[in-house]
Amino acid sequence: MNQRELTLLKQINADLELPLDNIHRIIAIYTAYYESKKTSKNIDRKESNIENAFTILGLKNHASQALIKKAYRNLVKIHHPDSFMNRSAFQLKIATEKFIEIQHAYELLSQKKA
Repeated sequence: MNQRELTLLKQINADLELPLDNIHRIIAIYTAYYESKKTSKNIDRKESNIENAFTILGLKNHASQALIKKAYRNLVKIHHPDSFMNRSAFQLKIATEKFIEIQHAYELLSQKKA
C-alpha cells in the first residue's frame, strides 16, 4: 500500500466519522481485498500455494510452527467476522473472505509442517 492510498483511507475514515482505531480494520480490509486478487492468480501449483500461505499470514518462507500459529491468531482476531457485524455488508463480506483465506493458509502450513 502506498502513501497516497493510506492517506485516502484515513480521509474516508474521517469523512465517515469513525473512531480512529477503525483505520486499522479499514487498512486490513483494503489490503486483504487486493492481496486476494494477487494470490488468486497462482492457485494451480502447490509450491505457489505454500508461498501464498506464508504471504497471507505475513511471514517469510520456512517460518517456525510457533510463528505461524502466532501470526494466524493475530490475523484471526483482526479479521473475525463477528468484529464486523455492525459494519456494512460489504465490509462483513470482505472480512469473512479474508478470515476463510487465513484459515486455509494456516491449515496448509500446519499440514506441511506436521
